[in-house]
Amino acid sequence: MKYLLPIVLLFTQGIGCRPMSETEPHIETAESTDSETDEVDHWWERLDAESSADIASLEHDRTSIDLSGTDITDDDLRELRHFDQLESLNLSSTRVTNGAAEHILALHSLRELDLVFTQMTGAGIQKLGAHPSLTNIELWYDTIDEEGLQGLQNLQALMEVILWVPDFGDEDELLPPKIKKIRPDVEVEVMWYVAPIEEITEE
Repeated sequence: MKYLLPIVLLFTQGIGCRPMSETEPHIETAESTDSETDEVDHWWERLDAESSADIASLEHDRTSIDLSGTDITDDDLRELRHFDQLESLNLSSTRVTNGAAEHILALHSLRELDLVFTQMTGAGIQKLGAHPSLTNIELWYDTIDEEGLQGLQNLQALMEVILWVPDFGDEDELLPPKIKKIRPDVEVEVMWYVAPIEEITEE
């Protein structure tokens, strides 16, 4: 697995994905959600976290944490257990594996989870099927195997799956129907990853 930040097509902002911005957005906490100004699309602040100590130093009333593109590992996620109000977690393009599932399951308030470009497989998604409150999950296409589908089927609160697929191949046509077959109540949104030339050549 290559830890690459995705290069997305420009039109993706028009279909409901979070805009990729170089600016530092607002940090949403439990105290700030009542303010109309704070409810603008500023949920995510990417952290330059390299260890569990960096996570432990954060205020525990955060409702959103973005660890995308950092060197965070499964063990580092143990520190998230202190964030009992955490609702949104971005782990995309990190080194987390199926071992992260046990730490994510401990976040009982979590509703939104991004696992794109990680080492988590369908087996990890299957474990996450026991999570009581996940409503939105963002996944890389190769996690949608038999185990991954079982996990999605078991997520009782699930409302939306955002599925990232390469811009070559036919996964965008084959995988959404498989998800809809087991979860007709769930919205499936497809996002295209523009792969580097060397990846296309390898195919």
